[in-house]
Amino acid sequence: MEELGNECSLQPIGPSRYQCIIEKEKIIGLAHRLSAMETSFLLLTATDYPDEKKFELTYVFWNHASRSLIIIKTHVSRDSLQIDTISDLFPGATYSEAEAYDLVGVEFIGNPHIKRGIFAPTDVVEKGIFPLRKDSGV
Repeated sequence: MEELGNECSLQPIGPSRYQCIIEKEKIIGLAHRLSAMETSFLLLTATDYPDEKKFELTYVFWNHASRSLIIIKTHVSRDSLQIDTISDLFPGATYSEAEAYDLVGVEFIGNPHIKRGIFAPTDVVEKGIFPLRKDSGV
C-alpha cells in the first residue's frame, strides 16, 4: 500500500485494511492525496470521548487500485469543534458531515449543508441538544 505523505504512515490492521491517525489540520492535504489515488469516500463516524474532552472522527475510504480500505482517524477537542470539510473533494462526504454536525456538534468548515434538524428530532434541536453526545441526556 502506498504511503500518503509524511503526515500519514498507513499501518496494516487486517487483510486489505490500513489505518493512520493524523492531526485534524492535515485532513485537507490527505484528502487531496487520496482523491488523486483512485479512492472513494465510504463513510464518516464521530465517537464521543467525554472523559478525554474530544471526539474521534473516523473517515473510511476505498482504494480501487489496491482494493483496500483506508481508515483515517483524527480528533477534535470539545473546546474547538471545527475541522475542514472534505466534501469539495469527496461529494459523498457532504451528508455524513452534516449528520455528524447535527448529532454531535462537530462543525465542518466549508460544507454549505451544515444545519440543525436534518437528522436530529425537532424537539432536541430546539433545546440545543446534540443527541449522540454521551452527556446529552437523551
